[in-house]
Amino acid sequence: MRKRFLFLLVACFSTVALSAQTPGEHISKNAQVTSKTAQVREAAPNGQEIAAHFAAVKVYNEEATTARIKGKMITVIPASSEKDKPGLGEAIAVLDTQMKGDETNLPPGKYNLFLAKVGNRWHCYAESDGKIVAEAASVSVIDTGGPKKPVISRRGWSISIKCRNWHCKIVVKF
Repeated sequence: MRKRFLFLLVACFSTVALSAQTPGEHISKNAQVTSKTAQVREAAPNGQEIAAHFAAVKVYNEEATTARIKGKMITVIPASSEKDKPGLGEAIAVLDTQMKGDETNLPPGKYNLFLAKVGNRWHCYAESDGKIVAEAASVSVIDTGGPKKPVISRRGWSISIKCRNWHCKIVVKF
């Protein structure tokens, strides 16, 4: 009886030790990711990394939103990729704007928008042709459901978009 108990005890501890997640392992899709628990990058991505990430992107044209601000068109098309990892890097949208950034140096053009958590702060990068053209003036990741389609705000022009891979809303201001 004593040997059987010891055997079961060792078996239980072995199973727990083998199933324990080590730092840096991929987070299970069943785990609840929040803006606070998303993984953190040590360094900002470069334009080539973002371009490679967007090479396998899926765009959701049926959810595109277009707004006219001061006579200029801004279109946001939600996007996602199988390479997306909350915090480490996510394709969030394709932005096509005739208007320059209100608070950044973003010129009119077409950009891939990439979200990453660098050093515990959220950042959104606008990439085109393998180069980061601008970084958003402010980024908020809120642990609540986002809008069905992106919302483009006229004041200071910002974009509100829902996360594809976890339950959140992203607000980006250019």
